[in-house]
Amino acid sequence: MTKNAVIIPAAGSGERAGKDKILFNTGGLPLISRTLMPFLLSPLIHKIIITANAENKEKIDLIISNLQTDKEIITVSGGKTRTESVRNALPYAQDCYITLIHDGARPFVSESIIENVLRAAESDGAAVAAVPLVDTVKKVKSGKVVKTVDRTEYVSVQTPQAFRTKDIIKAYEMAADGVFTDDSALY
Repeated sequence: MTKNAVIIPAAGSGERAGKDKILFNTGGLPLISRTLMPFLLSPLIHKIIITANAENKEKIDLIISNLQTDKEIITVSGGKTRTESVRNALPYAQDCYITLIHDGARPFVSESIIENVLRAAESDGAAVAAVPLVDTVKKVKSGKVVKTVDRTEYVSVQTPQAFRTKDIIKAYEMAADGVFTDDSALY
């Protein structure tokens, strides 16, 4: 049977949100628990690799220890950037055919999205979840609007993003020390 993994970068500091979101209480559960649930339930995912910062690693390990699952779950040290965190996690996925990368602060991904990106990556080598833009998009120069952009030509890329594991590992090796906000851009 072909094994598939998901890497969940969860080592951020919550700088943009002003607080560490990963352990934030969401309806009685930490956010990371809600993010894990769809992957724990998916029969297509066999291994879960979570990156954690030093402050949260023990708490995340405790959350994992209370889960009842036969899936392999590994917590690894994250890096200073998302790119470093994924790079730290990739060696633990090398025995898997497809690796999904899904942001730790994005709960509630559906089974159909997991299946769709995984199947597309099996077929095409890589795939990303994306949604059409609904907001009006403007091009701005020097603080002034210069053009309204046709939003039908664009999508908002989300996670999970899926890759043949050997290919995303090679892409990360080739990227050297670059910093990317999106794994598909690095790929």
